[in-house]
Amino acid sequence: MEAAKVVPERLPKEIYRTLEGIVGEEWISEDRAIVEGYSKEFMPPSGLRKHGKDPSCIPSCVVLPANREEVQAIVRCLGRHKIPFTPFATGFALTVPETQGTVALDVRRMNRIININAENRTATVQPYVTYAQLNAEAMKRGLWSGGIPLAGSQCKVIANYLFQALWQSSVRFPQWGGPFQIVSIEWILPDGDIVRTGSSTIAGAEDFFWHSPGPDLM
Repeated sequence: MEAAKVVPERLPKEIYRTLEGIVGEEWISEDRAIVEGYSKEFMPPSGLRKHGKDPSCIPSCVVLPANREEVQAIVRCLGRHKIPFTPFATGFALTVPETQGTVALDVRRMNRIININAENRTATVQPYVTYAQLNAEAMKRGLWSGGIPLAGSQCKVIANYLFQALWQSSVRFPQWGGPFQIVSIEWILPDGDIVRTGSSTIAGAEDFFWHSPGPDLM
């Protein structure tokens, strides 16, 4: 007997065209060969769902924003139409869709180290920056990112922080965290608004570690 085909749900054409207008034709796709690559992660649950031919784990399309403004425009569009989305980096964990019709928001184009402050020992990075990338730039300044290869050179700085805050960016487990911590973060909320936390919220202040004198920013 022929095995049942797993068919992912596609976006309505007008919404797809809106997203295409935000990022450009080159940076969005609903091609089955491409979206299939976003349907499985390292952690077991998604693999079991995929093996069971669960179509909800296959995104309707993948879109690759290049900057903050494109992310805002995308999530505002999807929020307006009540369409779920999931951020995607390396696909290690917590990235595979849980619901039919989910859009995969791949941040790989946002891979810049914006600034390294050697005096304050801080770096400002975009979400796709890896520990290896950060460490290479830090070493040019006689610095070290604080734990390579504990989290692996392929790990994203921000993704590692979100995944239980283990290793270099640990807050909960300081014995694994070494000297590296997140001092500020910028969130784009599902409605497209921006929320900033940490030391960057203080006007005129440079980034500083939350155990410094002043309010506890943890």
